[in-house]
Amino acid sequence: MIARDSYRFILPLASAALLLTLGVVIWPLWVLRLLLWLDLAGLAFVIWFFRDPARRVPPGANLLVAPADGRVIAIRALRDPFVGAAQQISIFMNLFSVHVNRMVADGVVETIQHQPGRFLTAFQHNALTQNEQTRLELREGDRCFALIQIAGLIARRIVCSVQVGEHLARGQRFGLIRFGSRVEVIVPAAVSLRVKVGDRVRAGETIIGELR
Repeated sequence: MIARDSYRFILPLASAALLLTLGVVIWPLWVLRLLLWLDLAGLAFVIWFFRDPARRVPPGANLLVAPADGRVIAIRALRDPFVGAAQQISIFMNLFSVHVNRMVADGVVETIQHQPGRFLTAFQHNALTQNEQTRLELREGDRCFALIQIAGLIARRIVCSVQVGEHLARGQRFGLIRFGSRVEVIVPAAVSLRVKVGDRVRAGETIIGELR
C-alpha cells in the first residue's frame, strides 16, 4: 500500500515521465534521456518513501504499541498537563523509515494543537520545544495519553488526518511526517515499559508498554 498523501507527488512525476518518454521518442536527445531518468528516480523514491505496509496489531486490551517506525532515542519521566504523572518515549524516524504514524491505544481525540516552529535536526533535544509540531491528546475512560508529531531538518510537512471527537483504535493510522522526523508518545506513569533507549520499533506492531 501507499499513503494517500503521496499522490500529490506521484501524479506530477508520473505525468512528467510520460511527457519525457514521448519527447525521447520524437527527439532522442541526451538531455531528455537524462531528465527522464532523473524523473523516474524521483518517482521511484516517492513511491518507496510513502510505502504503507500492513501491520499486525498485537491483541491485549492493556498493551500499547509504537506510534512510529524508528529508534527509541530517549525515555524520561515528567509531569504532563494532560496525562499527569507520565513517561515520554522519543522515537526518531530517519529518511529510510516508514513514515505513516499509528495510534498507541484506543482513544477519543480530545484536542489537536499545532505549534509553528523551527526545523532543527529531529534527534536534537531542542527539537522537542522549538520545532514545528502537532500534539494530539486522547482519552479512553480514565486513561489519557498524548502523541506529538515533530518536524525535522528535512521533514517540513506534518500530516494529521484525524479530527477532534473521533474514536481511534490501537494501530489505526492517524497521519505521517514527510522525509525524516520524530514522534513523542506520553503515557501514564503506571505503564510498564517494554522498550529501552536504542531499541528499534515498528508502528502499530511493536509493544512499547503495558498498563499494570
